[in-house]
Amino acid sequence: MTTTVRDIRDEFLSLFPHFHDVGDGTEKEFFVWRKLASFWEELNHLGARNMDVIPPETVPDVDSTVELTDEECVDLRAKMAEFKGFYPQFNA
Repeated sequence: MTTTVRDIRDEFLSLFPHFHDVGDGTEKEFFVWRKLASFWEELNHLGARNMDVIPPETVPDVDSTVELTDEECVDLRAKMAEFKGFYPQFNA
């Protein structure tokens, strides 16, 4: 089964539903927020790689048109697993 950027984005949001609200602003919480925000930017970059071929205005969800390699999926999921260890609220 092919995994798309949308699939990984949905997994990320199910694991970190409120990633913009990590905490009260301690140094550790800012570190976690930066990691999560950087990952989100990486997904945005991956989601944009088909835009030359499939203009975003021609499809309802451009992220669902971007298929990831097995290696990319393993890498992205490993990063999400690492993020869960950064902050106890994500380990519930």
